This record gives sequence, structure tokens and C-alpha cells, in this order.
Amino acid sequence: MPESPRDLIKETVGESEAWSMVAKDYND
Repeated sequence: MPESPRDLIKETVGESEAWSMVAKDYND
């Protein structure tokens, strides 16, 4: 099962950055 984009973001930039990016995506 492939990882979700959110999980990939978490691995690269960390939890807090991942959530801020996800929130930005939903706010657009």
C-alpha cells in the first residue's frame, strides 16, 4: 500500500510542517 502524500511530507519536513501544508491545501 503506497504512502499517502501526508506521510511523505511528514518524513521530509516533520509533523508540524506537514499539518500546516495540509491545512493550506484544504483552505485553498
